[in-house]
Amino acid sequence: MERFLSLVAEVLFLDDIDVKITDNFREYSEWDSLSALSFLAMLNEEYDIVVSRREFDDMTSLNDVYQYICNNDGD
Repeated sequence: MERFLSLVAEVLFLDDIDVKITDNFREYSEWDSLSALSFLAMLNEEYDIVVSRREFDDMTSLNDVYQYICNNDGD
């Protein structure tokens, strides 16, 4: 989980300490459409996961994304 949070901070240009698993990532002041694309690209690159737009739209917290990664690991 620490690696995931660090990657999120890196993609969104945040300090690691500012990123919590319970955060609603869409509420970060840095969040915009480019951030969303970078976030999805990071998931694909680091975890070999492609998230559909519908599934991504249903995710609100970083925990939602992390659970998705855990549930789709190795598929």
